[in-house]
Amino acid sequence: MKILMLLLLFVFAPAVLAADPDILLDASYTVPMPESHKDVSSFAVPAYRISTNQAGRRTMNFELPTDLAAGRSIPVTLELIASQGTHKSFAGPLGSAECEGKWVALSCSFKFRDLQIKAEDARAFIARKYGTGDRASRLGDVVAVFSTDPIGTASTRPLDTGCPGCSRVAGRWVLSLVLADGTSHWAELELLGGRGVFYSEQLRGTFTGLSLTGAELVGQLEFTTLLSFA
Repeated sequence: MKILMLLLLFVFAPAVLAADPDILLDASYTVPMPESHKDVSSFAVPAYRISTNQAGRRTMNFELPTDLAAGRSIPVTLELIASQGTHKSFAGPLGSAECEGKWVALSCSFKFRDLQIKAEDARAFIARKYGTGDRASRLGDVVAVFSTDPIGTASTRPLDTGCPGCSRVAGRWVLSLVLADGTSHWAELELLGGRGVFYSEQLRGTFTGLSLTGAELVGQLEFTTLLSFA
């Protein structure tokens, strides 16, 4: 197991970036259903991310779970249109969302439109993928309901690694991961309350003090900019 020591090279001058690094999160989407269907009403949301461009425009980006989209790829982009305290409102061509919480742990209510998902196509996809048993049948009910009334809730979760001793450098940082082959990758790391949270698909592991273990990477981490996310 390789160990990466964190080089704490703090630069308080703003870094010149094309855009802020994406915040990558785990997420799940739940369709409102009766108790008899609760166990088949939640779906993992792939590639869920919050992006901020150079102009400061922030968007929520993900793909609808293929089980809900009759097997199709339906990318969703919703722009932040209002924010007050921890409440955030998003809107885009395919719908809107009202969210509560910090970026790392949002709870959102969605109303989609113009998804063009037919109930019969959604049921047929589920039958092809999962067969015709009881669970598949109830899952077919869920996707049929979503196709005609595309609403639901979603929640996000950070990639929580744990970070004993991180309070000495508390805050949220942009960092550069420089690999042995010379390539660089931007990421974000939040160090708060003795916990460490990564926002990068390249960085997954567990903190012990200020060492990262479990990452199959050779290189160094350099902290460059202190951020101030809500």
